[in-house]
Amino acid sequence: FDHLAHEEKPFANNLAQWFKHINVKKVLDIGCGPGIYVDSCIDVGINSIGYDPDPRVEKNPNCRQLSMFDVKDTSECVICLEVVEHIHEDNNDDIVSALTNMVEPGGRLVLSAAQTGQGGEGHINCKAPLYWMEKFLNRGLRIDNYETILMKKFVIENGIYFGWFINNGIVFKKP
Repeated sequence: FDHLAHEEKPFANNLAQWFKHINVKKVLDIGCGPGIYVDSCIDVGINSIGYDPDPRVEKNPNCRQLSMFDVKDTSECVICLEVVEHIHEDNNDDIVSALTNMVEPGGRLVLSAAQTGQGGEGHINCKAPLYWMEKFLNRGLRIDNYETILMKKFVIENGIYFGWFINNGIVFKKP
């Protein structure tokens, strides 16, 4: 948990700057871990809250110990970064439904999910991005290729990013 926070904080700051750049007002971080993306968003003036079933999440006052399947909150921007590969694939339809329901009409979901063959601890549900694209398209979300490209360009040009985000990151929009 602490290692993750230290390692990802510079990227979290960079991504928060992107959200500020596109005028996001509220971010829900689903599977937030220690809450580094939540804290980075708050630091740039974006209302943010994180949800994660791990009890250590309660150490962060901006995070709640709650499974994604129990979150009732909604937002214009929901992020779920490298989380779904840790949840058994029997739950994939429920994952897609839960995340889709959190996105407000006109809002976005930023999803990054580990692909087959990607290293990592506890990965039991690695799928190609096309798999998730199809699932979310079938639930009514649309892929925003232009915003996906702009987001990745922004974080690359600011010099702090992870390969997993560049390879796996997708912006979906809810009509």
